[in-house]
Amino acid sequence: MLIIFFFSAPNSLTYSAGSPFGYTGSPGDNLNTCVSCHGVNSSNSLIPHSLSLISDIGEYYLPGHLYNFTIDVLGSEIDKFGFQTCFENEEGQKVGEIILADSIQTQLISSGNYITHTSNGMEGYGSKSWSFHWRAPSTVQGEISIYTSVLLSGNSIVGTDDHVLSTSQSFEAPILGCLDSEAINFNQQATIEDASCLYESFSSGSSLSLSYDSLIINGDIFDQELEVNLTVYNNSDSDLDVYVLRNILTDNVPENWFCWDLCYLPSTDVSSYSSEIQAGSYSNEFSAHLVPEISGGFYDIEYCFFSDINYSDSICVTVHYVVEGDIPGCTNTNALNFDDIANVDNGTCVLYPMPDWNSSFSSSTTHSIFISTDTEIEINNESISPGDLIGLFYETEEGYICVAYYEWQNQNINFIAPDYADIFEEGFVVDSSFVWKVWDASTGIVWPMEVSYNTNFSSFGEFEENGQSGILSMNNLNPITLQQIDLPFGWSMFSSHIIVEDMDIVSIIEPISNDIIIVKNGEGAAYLVEYQFNAIGDLEVGQGYIVKTTQACNIFVEGVFAKGELHPISLVSGWNMVGYLREESESVEIIFNDLVTQDAIRLVKDFEGNIYLPEWSFNAIGNMEPGRGYQVKTFFECILQY
Repeated sequence: MLIIFFFSAPNSLTYSAGSPFGYTGSPGDNLNTCVSCHGVNSSNSLIPHSLSLISDIGEYYLPGHLYNFTIDVLGSEIDKFGFQTCFENEEGQKVGEIILADSIQTQLISSGNYITHTSNGMEGYGSKSWSFHWRAPSTVQGEISIYTSVLLSGNSIVGTDDHVLSTSQSFEAPILGCLDSEAINFNQQATIEDASCLYESFSSGSSLSLSYDSLIINGDIFDQELEVNLTVYNNSDSDLDVYVLRNILTDNVPENWFCWDLCYLPSTDVSSYSSEIQAGSYSNEFSAHLVPEISGGFYDIEYCFFSDINYSDSICVTVHYVVEGDIPGCTNTNALNFDDIANVDNGTCVLYPMPDWNSSFSSSTTHSIFISTDTEIEINNESISPGDLIGLFYETEEGYICVAYYEWQNQNINFIAPDYADIFEEGFVVDSSFVWKVWDASTGIVWPMEVSYNTNFSSFGEFEENGQSGILSMNNLNPITLQQIDLPFGWSMFSSHIIVEDMDIVSIIEPISNDIIIVKNGEGAAYLVEYQFNAIGDLEVGQGYIVKTTQACNIFVEGVFAKGELHPISLVSGWNMVGYLREESESVEIIFNDLVTQDAIRLVKDFEGNIYLPEWSFNAIGNMEPGRGYQVKTFFECILQY
C-alpha cells in the first residue's frame, strides 16, 4: 500500500500579491500600518531587525524633479517581506508621482497613490530591498513626507515571530531663486538655484552681455520639447547686428535647434541672418530647443553671440540639458523581445513564437497570386496588423506544407506558387487548391482563411501552369467559440482554453461574482471579489487557478480556441498549476508521456486529490478534462506541450 501525505503551513503574509491601500502609517491613512491587518508585533528598534530608507532627494525637493528611493530591510531568520509606501503633504493629500523601477517585484495600487510588493517581490532570506522613483509635484506644496510600513513575515521553517516596522522622512519646501551673490537678483532666502540669475555683463570690455552665463534645463523623456530663452544686451554706444553660433559640446545630442528672429534647421550651427540690437537696448528673440530622447541623458550646448563689426567681440552661454525619465520597452522576462534596459512596460511584448513555416521551394513553372493594399484581410471582422504573417500552403497526406509567407506591412504582395517537381517532390499540381493561413502576432493564433478571388484575373483558387490570380478578400474560417466551465461548491481548480478580447479576471468572473469568494493563481496572487482587490490581473493561457465558490455555478468564456501547439507551458522545478488546452478529454498518461520519458514529472494532482504517479504507474485521475486545472510537481524545469 502506498500512502502519501500532503502538508501546508500557514503564512501570515496574507496579501502575498500586494497589500490593500491605506496602511503606510501616514496621517492620511489614519496612522494605520500592517499591524491593522496582521495583528503582529510592532517595533522600530528590533535587534537584529531594521528598516532604512535611502534616497537622493536631500533636505529639499525640487518641483518636477525625479528622485530615486530604496527601502532596505534586515530581518534575522525572516524569509518573507512585504511593504507599502506613499507620499503626503501636510494636509494628508497624496502628492507627486510614484514610478516603478522594477515591475517584477513592485506594483502601483489605488490609482498610483501607493506602491507595494508583488508576489515575486516577497522573498528575502534575511534581508530585502525594493527600489522605485518619485517625481515631485510640478509646484511647491509645502513640506512633503514619505511613509513606509514593512511586514517581516517570519520563517516558514523555523517558525520565527512576525514583526511590523515603519518609518517616515520629510522634505522641506524649497525657496527657488538665484544663489549667486554676484548676480543683480541674488536671493539670500533662496535654498534651491533656479537658473534665474541676471548679470550686468560677463565679459569685461565686451559690447554684448547675457542674462546669465550658464544654466541648467531639467526635463524628462515625456517632454515634447525643452526650451530656453535668453536676453541679449547691447552695452555699446552703437547699434549692432548680432549673429549666433551654436557649439555642441557633448556626443550623441538629441535633435536641437535655435531661433534668432527666425528658427533654423537642426543642421544649422551659425545663423544666416543677424538681428539688430539698438545701443543700450536688448533683444528677447533668442530661444534654444531640444527634443528629449527615449534614453534620456545629459547634454551641453554652447551658444555664442557676436557682432559683424568685431567677430572677437562675443559673449557665450552654456546650456546644460538634463533629460530624466524611465525607459519604455518590454519588461516581461518571458517575452521573446524582453528588454533588460527598459523599466516601464510599453505594451510591445511578444509572447508567442513565430510559426515554423518553410518557404524555400522553387520551380520553373509557377502561379502568381497578387495581394494589394486594397485587399480586405480580416480576423473576426477586424483588419490584420503589421507584423502578422500571411502564408500559402498545399495539402498532403501528412498535413499542410507552406511554400511562401510574407509579413504584412500594408504593401502589395506577389505570392509565387511553385509547381510540383519530381526532383524535389514538393509544390502544387494542376487544379490543386491554394490553402491560406494568417498568423496573428498579438495572440499567437494561426487562422485558416476563406478567400475571395478577383474575376478580372485569368485564374482563381486553383494552380495552373504560369497562371495568375488576384485576391479581393480573406476572412478567418474559425468562428468565435463558447466554453462552459462548471465550478462545484467550495474549493476547486479551473482553466480555460479560450482567448478573449479582455482577459482581465474581473471581467471574466463578473457574471458570477456573487457566487465567488476568491480566485488564486499558482504564485499565490489573489482576486478578492468582496474587496475588489485584483492582484492576478489577466488570466494566462495554459495556467490553472484555484477558486472558492458559495454554490455550484458556471463560467462562460467566449472567444477563440488557444491551440496547445502554439502555447507551450513553462514548468518550474517543484509545484506548478497548469490549465488544459484541449477541447476533448484525454488520458493524463498520454498528455504527460513526453515529460515522463524525460523523467521530469514527479506527480500530477486534480482538485479532488486524485493523483498520477508515473514512477509507480499509478493513475487515479484518469482523463484530463476541459475547464479543469491541475497541479504538477516536477524534478526540474521543463516544457509542457499539448
